[in-house]
Amino acid sequence: MPLGYRMGLLALEALGVPREKDHTLHVVCELGEGHPQTCLMDGIQAATGATFGKTLMEKTRRPSSTSSASSSSSRSASAGPSLRRSPPA
Repeated sequence: MPLGYRMGLLALEALGVPREKDHTLHVVCELGEGHPQTCLMDGIQAATGATFGKTLMEKTRRPSSTSSASSSSSRSASAGPSLRRSPPA
């Protein structure tokens, strides 16, 4: 979870947007299956404020050849810039 939280904070900083308050941020997490990846996603939700309940976050499955890797893309819904972050290998 701490790594996901840090990834979320870095994404907000790089995009120059504040933590989600009014449905202006959408996060796409490309994850494998299992415990470490879902904890990473919990951290991203906590940092960005974008959650599944607000329908501002979605999870896509990584291809099986890279299933151990995770990345997260964030974009400002109104302005459209996007950012992709991956944790170190």
